[in-house]
Amino acid sequence: MYIHITFKERERIGILKAQGLSTPFIARRLGRDPTTVAGDAPVVAGLGQVSPSGWQNAARSG
Repeated sequence: MYIHITFKERERIGILKAQGLSTPFIARRLGRDPTTVAGDAPVVAGLGQVSPSGWQNAARSG
């Protein structure tokens, strides 16, 4: 059963991505499937920075 990523998890993903950690590592740390983390963690276009609030907005609209 798929359980949506929470805003708190998105924040954590953003912090860990900013530290340069890989998606598989982050997924293991959160107890999530890597495809869930990768699919729910878009990068702000052109900046190479993750945006948890942007993910939350995208999750609500999509």
